[in-house]
Amino acid sequence: MRKGEGGYADNADEGSFLSEYHQRVMTPDEPDTPEEGTTPDPADDRGQPLPLEEDPADDVAALDVCPSCGAPLRGGDTLVCVRCGYDMRTLSQTPTETPPPAEPMPEPDVDPIVPPGRGVSWLPIALIVCGLAVMAWGLLSGQPGLFTSSGGEEDVVAEVAWRQRWMGLARLPVLVGLWSACGVAALALTAWISARPFGDLRLAALRVTGIVAVASLTRFTDLPSRLLEFPIEIAGAALAYYAGTMLLFRVTPREAGTVTGLTAVAFFVTTVLTHFVAWATS
Repeated sequence: MRKGEGGYADNADEGSFLSEYHQRVMTPDEPDTPEEGTTPDPADDRGQPLPLEEDPADDVAALDVCPSCGAPLRGGDTLVCVRCGYDMRTLSQTPTETPPPAEPMPEPDVDPIVPPGRGVSWLPIALIVCGLAVMAWGLLSGQPGLFTSSGGEEDVVAEVAWRQRWMGLARLPVLVGLWSACGVAALALTAWISARPFGDLRLAALRVTGIVAVASLTRFTDLPSRLLEFPIEIAGAALAYYAGTMLLFRVTPREAGTVTGLTAVAFFVTTVLTHFVAWATS
């Protein structure tokens, strides 16, 4: 039977409409069952899906420098300053561990150029005494190799006056002292060039004087020609000085050659200066 305008046509249609309304409105929708192998979305106690959490990094603006210490950042996705530990997400300082300072490397021990030992004082003193004693005997006995005249190429003296002998003996300690001073200066300069400590100055002076006393024995060389005798004496004295330096000092062969060469140069310069002073004051 039809009711008034807007009513239902019959009782069957009215029951169908109420059943559909009750099913849709009064009964809550069941959550969809996730497919096998997938993770369901998080939901609350009533089955409603929870809102997804946002990444804190999404709210951090891209910065070029740290707002705390001003250090440059590696990129816009940097969230923690590697220098001061400032956290861009929490806007707080995170303590950072500072590595302990590296311990300085110990400097290697460098031996001095004048080492202790090697006869200490007795060996150079013995060399000085023996060398000067032999030279004094040669000068007083008038050995031909120690005295020359100024006559020409064949200028070997057959007989030496006693005045010349005593003058030669008086000049001996002066020449030995001058050579020794030049040797000590050359040794000190070599130590400075090699960046090595020098060592005991007194021991160095004794050793150099002993070497000079022994090297001066090459003056006994007696050859008919002075032009041949002089270079042989120089070569023999240089070789004796080089060998003595290698024996009494802790030096390399190159450093021993440097000491020998510097000693000769220093003696030559000193001799030229003394002759110049003598000429200027005469």
